[in-house]
Amino acid sequence: MTRETQRFMEVSALYLRDCRITASKTTIDNRSRTLSMFLKSLDENGDDPDVLGVMNWKSGMAERGLKKSSMRQYLSELHEFFRWAVEHGFYESNPVKRSDIPKSRQQPYHLMSEDQMLRLLEHRRPSHGVEKTWLRNRAIVVMFITTSVRNSELLDLVESDLDWENHQIYIRSGKGDKDRFVPFPKIAQAAIREYLAAGYRPKEVGPDAALFGYVDESGRWKPFASRIIVSKIVNSYVHGMIPEYEANVRSHALRHIGASLLLTNGESMEQIQQTLGHSDMRTTKIYAARLRPDKTHVETANRIWEEIAYQTRLSEKEAERLQEKMPQDATVSGLSALAGADPEIQEGREAALRNQGQPPLEKVRHTFDGTRNLFGDTLM
Repeated sequence: MTRETQRFMEVSALYLRDCRITASKTTIDNRSRTLSMFLKSLDENGDDPDVLGVMNWKSGMAERGLKKSSMRQYLSELHEFFRWAVEHGFYESNPVKRSDIPKSRQQPYHLMSEDQMLRLLEHRRPSHGVEKTWLRNRAIVVMFITTSVRNSELLDLVESDLDWENHQIYIRSGKGDKDRFVPFPKIAQAAIREYLAAGYRPKEVGPDAALFGYVDESGRWKPFASRIIVSKIVNSYVHGMIPEYEANVRSHALRHIGASLLLTNGESMEQIQQTLGHSDMRTTKIYAARLRPDKTHVETANRIWEEIAYQTRLSEKEAERLQEKMPQDATVSGLSALAGADPEIQEGREAALRNQGQPPLEKVRHTFDGTRNLFGDTLM
């Protein structure tokens, strides 16, 4: 290891320590990964952290077949490190030149159709959904679409972050380590109530435990270990609801769907910016430019409003039924026994409960007049 490489390691450690004051854990992890990748390239090629070292790293990424979008992210993060290092006097110049960073290509963004979006919100079990967890998975999908929370933000949610009375969710240490409130619309509330009433998440874990997670083999409630797990849940749920949709769907794509529905509904840019948690309006405008414009948004919003109101009422009715059937003294051990019960027996019991003559809900027509948002809450 050369002296310059050793110095790079020392400055990197100072940079990451400084980042902890203002950046989120996810951002710090990403920057640490990028610096480690660059350091590995320097070590393998015998380079110093200079222009030649950057060029060899970039060439190596291209040879390994990395996408330009990934290369752009890594080089941008390394550029930001050297910008900070130059500003603080550790280096005289930035070896990552702007011309080294691949330019982003604004490609047409192919969203689902309105019909497919609404099918995601339907109150039904996906084609390959597991009986014990499909209501949890549906709640996750509904939350991503209707509240526009990020994957990492959803992982950090606890039950006490939900403000049912004021229809808000408290997001702690979101992107940029900023706290904020996001709307908690009626359809999301109904999906969460139904998920909690179903009993998969043990009641006695308390309001400060992870809102979303799983029951392990010993019956203990565990939060999801990573964002990748949540994205896999989302992708599986989407393809279970929309079998013909071929593209892989990550959690971030559901934020785009939610933003598209808000645009279709005629929401202002300021309202969409606040919901998405963008610190810069320019980021929100980039989203809007890529999403499908719809000049008939009033007619479309009426149709969407009607369907969402219907699905909300289905969830509310099911949550009430589950709450009535749930024993008041349910314990973790009892729920873990449920988790380990024979799936066919459990599925048959719950199917019988669902078919106890519940009357069909009639759809009620709602009109979009600009006084309520897409998900049924009064606009302030």
